[in-house]
Amino acid sequence: DRIFDEIIDEFQRLNDLRNNYVHGRWWTHENGDTYLQIDNSELPTHVVYRKVTKSELEDYSQRLALFGGKVCLQI
Repeated sequence: DRIFDEIIDEFQRLNDLRNNYVHGRWWTHENGDTYLQIDNSELPTHVVYRKVTKSELEDYSQRLALFGGKVCLQI
């Protein structure tokens, strides 16, 4: 059924984001901007990080809530 495929796909996407947030390395710049590094590189030339915004985290939270509702409707 298509709805179960959608649920599984969204679960995987949300889980990947969750793992990045939980296991990533976080920095806060002196100006208050927050950055996330999801690789384990310690060498400055190999470090890949990106800015994380409040709206990104709010979007993630909203997606989790919608996902939970969608799953509950299928039980």
